[in-house]
Amino acid sequence: AHRRQHTLPDKAIQELHCRASEWLAQNDLLDEAIKHALAGEDYESVASLVEQEARTMMFSGRMNTLRNWLGTLPETSFQTHPRLNIYQAWIELLQEKSDLSEQTLQEKENMLRALPPSPENDQLRVELMVVLCRFVALSGNTSKAIRLAEEALARLVDGHLALRARAHSTLAIAYALEGHAEKAQRAFDECLYLAQAAGNYSLAAHATVVRAMEQCDYGQLREAARSYQSIIDMGVQAGAAPANHAGANKVFFPASLGYIGLAGIHLEWNDLE
Repeated sequence: AHRRQHTLPDKAIQELHCRASEWLAQNDLLDEAIKHALAGEDYESVASLVEQEARTMMFSGRMNTLRNWLGTLPETSFQTHPRLNIYQAWIELLQEKSDLSEQTLQEKENMLRALPPSPENDQLRVELMVVLCRFVALSGNTSKAIRLAEEALARLVDGHLALRARAHSTLAIAYALEGHAEKAQRAFDECLYLAQAAGNYSLAAHATVVRAMEQCDYGQLREAARSYQSIIDMGVQAGAAPANHAGANKVFFPASLGYIGLAGIHLEWNDLE
């Protein structure tokens, strides 16, 4: 590659990168294909390839790489590939790079509703709706959050346990903020059941934290202590060794939320040791 840079003009090198990208894409090596398309400055190919790979990346812990690839694309790519706007909005919400103003949240809702109908777009729309409704609830617009969560649940098939759990988590938050304790409890119970059924103990732990904080707000410290302890106990279900186990090779990190919560409760009880 170093030798070619001294013997070939830039345009010829870019053409080689584009040909390499095309071959790699045809052989399902999309990561490498995207890298060569970027080197060849073929942004139309980059946009098409990123669009194919984006959903897999969102669910496989490669959000930062996807964000960086999206950042290389010109504005025209987002106009010709509208799904890329959805992925960018999704990342901004999850990484807290987006403000929670009414205007911003409305813009994101409008964006997902404007996506042309297709099986793939419909799935992407409901996935972002589940993410968006939680932030709408946290912004204080509980009525809209409930509407979005219920709409997402109506669109989701039974198999999407983790997404359904997240929608019920939003309902639990929204109902709690509105003071509807019984509805909030039912939504929380459903969220916890679905999250555990999906094997998503991290989601179950974070939902339990919300419930425990609410119990603390109502002065139900013993109930909150049991909730926080249940987070620690989830580590066993998740197959992790106790945090103080000498041979632990898999640590259930959300347990830290349980320990922090219990520490606060024991402090309230003046149980300093």
